[in-house]
Amino acid sequence: MPATHLGLPVAPMEDILKNKSAGIPLNRIEVEDIGPSIKFLMEYHDPPGTPRISLNYYKHEKGCNIRWTKTGASGEKFTKGKDFMKAFLGDFKILATPPILALRDFYVRFSTKGSPAFPANLENVFKTTKTPIHADALKISACNHEQVMKVLPYFSPTHLKFLCISAEHGQDMELKIEELVGIEQWKQATQIDMSSVDLSDFPVQHFEHFSRAKICYGKFNMGSVNGIIQMFQSGTSMEKFLQVYPRKVPSVKQLTESFGGGPIKTVKKEDTWYFEIPANSERVVQVKRDDYHVYFKYVGMAEVPEGAVIHG
Repeated sequence: MPATHLGLPVAPMEDILKNKSAGIPLNRIEVEDIGPSIKFLMEYHDPPGTPRISLNYYKHEKGCNIRWTKTGASGEKFTKGKDFMKAFLGDFKILATPPILALRDFYVRFSTKGSPAFPANLENVFKTTKTPIHADALKISACNHEQVMKVLPYFSPTHLKFLCISAEHGQDMELKIEELVGIEQWKQATQIDMSSVDLSDFPVQHFEHFSRAKICYGKFNMGSVNGIIQMFQSGTSMEKFLQVYPRKVPSVKQLTESFGGGPIKTVKKEDTWYFEIPANSERVVQVKRDDYHVYFKYVGMAEVPEGAVIHG
């Protein structure tokens, strides 16, 4: 019978506790409520021992079954009378409790097949630790706005650089704009990926402060395109990049008629336009179209073919 700690075989739990005590930073944490189990994965940065530990908590009619794997080993443990969700939450709290180590990437997934109680239970762990999670990147796959807000506010806005919010299983997900853009995590992040959530009712100005953004606009028309160009023309940061995923990409004919000039062919199935920036003679706004996306970014005049800049 293997020795146990907190209901787990000592093999993976020893590594977790040793790495935390030694201050070894985590590369990645993954938490997935995929029903009827919870997946908990940790990847460490340059540890002396185990770089990757995976724990899977399964509901059992008489308790909780936990399967674990780590480099070179695996095992399984049944705990009679133990609720599988409580088992996970207790172990997750070890990592979420101060001192909280630096973390590169945190991913959480709320599945449509998961437990309805899981988002609130996870939030309670964040609340009880009372210390924001320090992560460079946060990726949330959710079914609704409420699930997003069970996680996002508990991450340190001064550490968070990249934010990814996706709709579970590619579903449309209605987000409450006012609440989302009002929190510091949104304001301080510099990169965002929301390419799987339809943001048609989301004013594009809310993405102005991001240096890199990927967004989905189901209702994407020429008014949307021109609005983004104007936002770039009046911008102060010259490092911005915006990639839009429309449900239907405007045709070359539509863009040409609206812009008052045809595209510059750069590569096959890709068309490019260049627009002047009235207050900047060294840079222009590049608009690039392919069959699936429209891209916006700044480029130097040296990259622009002669006579290609659209004025006015």
